Amino acid sequence: MRKTLLFSLTLAVTLMFGQTLTEKQMINARAAGYAVIAAKNPGLNFAVMVIPWDGVNSLEYNANTQINPSWQPQAVVKGNYFDQPFDGSDFTTYSSFVTSQAEFDQYKSTGTQWWIICSAMPAFSSRISGNQNNQNVGIGIENPSYNLDVKGTFRVGDVGKFTFNGAADLWFEYPLRGSGGRAMVHDDGNVLALNYNNDFTGGTRLGTSLLVKGDNASLQGKFEAKEIKVTLTPTADFVFDENYNLPKLEVVEKHIKEKKHLPEIASAKEMEREGVNVGEFQIKLLQKIEELTLYTIEQNKQLKKLQESNDKLVKEVTELKSNKN
Repeated sequence: MRKTLLFSLTLAVTLMFGQTLTEKQMINARAAGYAVIAAKNPGLNFAVMVIPWDGVNSLEYNANTQINPSWQPQAVVKGNYFDQPFDGSDFTTYSSFVTSQAEFDQYKSTGTQWWIICSAMPAFSSRISGNQNNQNVGIGIENPSYNLDVKGTFRVGDVGKFTFNGAADLWFEYPLRGSGGRAMVHDDGNVLALNYNNDFTGGTRLGTSLLVKGDNASLQGKFEAKEIKVTLTPTADFVFDENYNLPKLEVVEKHIKEKKHLPEIASAKEMEREGVNVGEFQIKLLQKIEELTLYTIEQNKQLKKLQESNDKLVKEVTELKSNKN
């Protein structure tokens, strides 16, 4: 029965991929597979199957289709490796042995006779712990709660890059925060949000000077920009309304003498103590400019009247002098 099964498997592989797998190759392949997976996952039970690469598709695709979707690739070995007996006497023949899809992509062009070592663990797993039914991967942790659960610090060497497929929002979350804890979220609207939805009630600090809390931000230090736009309504155009009660200059003069600052404008001490609301302050300044404009227009009218009166007096004096002569 065993020889019949082996012959059937060998015939099927030959028809599908043009490769044959001898009994010695199968034994060596399993041995290599067990060695690789056991070294990377000590103390765990697992099963191993070895399948030929189809020469076209990814390793994961081959494992999923040739076996079933629960099986994943763990390593890939060049086919001629399995022809060597494990007697330790002949090391003249070498072969390629890779443990990732990226590494395989670099060497797969050297030939199509590659054998994929598969198990029911996650693809190319480096260490699996915890419940094997949920396929979670733990590094330094016995019972991982997520697909990849790392206890401690991890490092990315050389040029590090973190990418995701964009199928859903990308979250950097602090679970111990309790509800929410979304430190950074890149949502499907292509918006990057720090302290998403104000999950951290203490605010968001950038460096040591800038603190954003709710809808407010505070900056200790200087702020430089080429352009700042403040949106605030209404403006000070109410000054030009016909019913606007323009203060008498005498009243303004009295206020200045007593308070040492313009009416409706905070004193210097108050500004130093409370700060200045840029939007409101700009509107107040505009209000005073518009009031000054009205004062100037009124003074111009009075000057014209005085000029007309003066011209009239000059004319009358000239005529009197002329008649006298």
